[in-house]
Amino acid sequence: MSDLRPSRRNGGKSVWLRVTSFWPAGLVPVALIISGAVNITNGLHDSLGEFRRASTLAISLRSVGGTGQAVLGGILVLIAVGLFWRLRAVWVFALMVLTMTVAADIARHDRGLGLALAVGTLGLLLFTRSAFDRRTLVANTLVSIVSLVGALIYGIVGTYVLGQGFHPQVKDFTDASYFTFVTLSTVGYGDIVPVSPETKVFAITLILVGLSVFATALASTLGPALSGELSSVLGTRRDKVQAINHIILVGDGLFARVTAQELSRRKTPFVQLLGPNAQPFDPGQTVARSDPDEESGLRHAGIEHARMVVAAHDDDDSRNAFTTLLVKNIDAKMKVIAVASSTRNMRPLEMARADVVFAPALAGGRLLADLAEDTKLPEGFDDLLQRR
Repeated sequence: MSDLRPSRRNGGKSVWLRVTSFWPAGLVPVALIISGAVNITNGLHDSLGEFRRASTLAISLRSVGGTGQAVLGGILVLIAVGLFWRLRAVWVFALMVLTMTVAADIARHDRGLGLALAVGTLGLLLFTRSAFDRRTLVANTLVSIVSLVGALIYGIVGTYVLGQGFHPQVKDFTDASYFTFVTLSTVGYGDIVPVSPETKVFAITLILVGLSVFATALASTLGPALSGELSSVLGTRRDKVQAINHIILVGDGLFARVTAQELSRRKTPFVQLLGPNAQPFDPGQTVARSDPDEESGLRHAGIEHARMVVAAHDDDDSRNAFTTLLVKNIDAKMKVIAVASSTRNMRPLEMARADVVFAPALAGGRLLADLAEDTKLPEGFDDLLQRR
């Protein structure tokens, strides 16, 4: 199989690969983009000036449908980009924004295409939650910032829209911003207070949203840092693997374990890249503990001095494709062997520029068919058979 060198065409194929290789999770970002576009289109029909004529919660939410719905639509489109990278933090944020979108559409009595798309995308997001499992500090920080900005926009716009329900009345964005910051910071000076049922409900939701966003932001950004400090104190931090001319085995499933066992038997130098909770087949083998889906993980395993990378995630060809893309991004000349769980995924892995694509299930099926027909197996497979 020939080495496909980087090009604009291959770049386009790589984007398409991200959508198709982890089916049906790849539908989620596409559905979010469509849903966001519909919300933006519908929202542009209303103007910000209509906000001041709102007096009740239902009318307010309908009037917010102009700018608010457009803003939510833009956020959904931005979230879709993060979901292409299978980020867990983005998945959580998408769940929150979609829930808010559905609730807002229902409150506005909007039973159109926007609500149908939001509900369908929300169900698909929940169904495919296990596919979005990548956790990175950069992604967590970015999502935390976006969440904080979203909470501020929600508070400021909501306060301005429902300004007549406060005492004294909120008549400009300066007062709306002041009330939002005071509420989210839990200071509560009491100089601007909600007096109508609608504004009291809004204030409760603002406090809940604010506390949730701040708690999530602190946990996602400070949590990994505190964990790293704790690991340093306990002496569990691992330095970069020092190896030369070795094979990097990426994966912790059955096929990766069997491959590691065979490489050990042959005394072939290799480093198995494992996540924090995965266990190697042999406690004495060389292991790099890091995120297998991050470039830093490959560097931790010594990719600068490796001779080959084997992407061997079981039943997850999308991760094997992503590993291949990461390797080729670091070193386009590095040889990559990618495992395919089915023949239909061999072509996408080739598009990711894997030098060799191997389908072990297909190979095993052919060997089994040879046994069924009493065909002599190739040399080297006799130890795998037990005959009577």
